Amino acid sequence: NISCFTGVIKCACHGCSFVHSARRNRAKDPAYHTGTVVYWNCGMTKKKGGHCATKAIPEQKLKAFCADAMVLPAFDETVFTERIERITISGQRHVEIAFRERKRQMMLERWAKQKCQR
Repeated sequence: NISCFTGVIKCACHGCSFVHSARRNRAKDPAYHTGTVVYWNCGMTKKKGGHCATKAIPEQKLKAFCADAMVLPAFDETVFTERIERITISGQRHVEIAFRERKRQMMLERWAKQKCQR
């Protein structure tokens, strides 16, 4: 399945892309048995014998975190695609987000320095 997160989320341990997975909800509380749970985990775990210390992250939590980081009331795929370049996840869900604006700003700063040195 292709989503706005495909190819954007990377594992800090292996450098692999995170992959989309879904499984039946096994929550102990019957109120939470709502079909399937969608989550993202390191692509290394999909390989035979693969293991990664980086924990899987539920898509709903990932969307909420990204919306918060982008200062939006709710997650918006279009805004996400425009503003987020990369998400790096390590260990116990330590998340780093690289914004396209910051990269663009850094490129403009480098260009200005080079221009001034001529």
